[in-house]
Amino acid sequence: MTLSGSAVLIALVLFVLLAARCARRLSTPQVVGLERRTWAWTGAALLGVLLSLVVYAVGALSGFTRSEESCAIQAGKGPSNRPQSITDSAFPVSRVCRWSDGTTVDLVPAAINPLLYACLTGVAVCSVLAVRAAVKRKKELVRE
Repeated sequence: MTLSGSAVLIALVLFVLLAARCARRLSTPQVVGLERRTWAWTGAALLGVLLSLVVYAVGALSGFTRSEESCAIQAGKGPSNRPQSITDSAFPVSRVCRWSDGTTVDLVPAAINPLLYACLTGVAVCSVLAVRAAVKRKKELVRE
C-alpha cells in the first residue's frame, strides 16, 4: 500500500470513529445544551464531508469509461470522431475534450463544481460553529 493509500485509510478510520462518537453522544438523553449543540454541528460537518466526497466522486467518474466516445457523442460529432486531447483536472473537477477545429466539451456536469464548493463551505461553517459551541461550553464549565 502506498503512502497516500495509507493516509486515506487512516482518514477513513478517523472519520468513522468520529461519526460513531457523534451519533452516540447525540443519542444520549443526558447530553443537553451547548454539549448537544457542539455534537450536532460536528455531525453536520461530517455529513457535509461525506456529501462532498460523493459529489467529488460523481464528478471525477463522469465520462471515466469510454471517455473518447463520450466526448464525441456530447459534441455531436459521432462516436468515430475522436478528440485530439483529453485533459483532466482534480480541482476544480473537469475532463475536457479538445478537437483540432477548436471544439471543447467538458464531460463533468456543470452543477458538480458549484455543488462541491457549497458542500465544502457548509463543512467550514459547521466546523466553525462546532468549535465555537465547544469553546462556549468550556468557558461555561470554568465559571461553574
